[in-house]
Amino acid sequence: MTVVKRLFPRLAACCSVIALAALIAAGATACGGDHIPNDPRVNDIAAFVTSAADHYSTMGNSGLFDLLEERTKTRCPRDVFVQALVGHTQSMAYRQLKSVSFNSDNSADVKIDFITNSGDEDVTWKLIRLSNGSWRILNVPGMEACPTAAATPPKSA
Repeated sequence: MTVVKRLFPRLAACCSVIALAALIAAGATACGGDHIPNDPRVNDIAAFVTSAADHYSTMGNSGLFDLLEERTKTRCPRDVFVQALVGHTQSMAYRQLKSVSFNSDNSADVKIDFITNSGDEDVTWKLIRLSNGSWRILNVPGMEACPTAAATPPKSA
């Protein structure tokens, strides 16, 4: 491995990133709890949820807004979204992905265990997979207070 590191430092760094992503996905699958299907989309969802949970924990509701699907952002603008989620428990940290339930090839409900000031809290997010393969948030608890948010998911882009 030393020769590889000397000759290809970027390759070594890339391998480290790939190994970390694999560990995160494996951890979410192995420790997931309720039900994690054996489906290749779960790895992408686990990576997205980990990133989204970090945004949520560090930036609050505004950070979560950045990860909404574009049509959802249009129906529920940032100021309305942030206000709609006021009063819902703010995540301090992400603990684990507990379950994934696919509604179709491109949409899923995910149950996430967050660490909060008052203990662990399970939260369900609705996700949609975009045409480029990435995942975005369609709905989180509190969005029902968003008067223009659609209850049904849009078709994937």
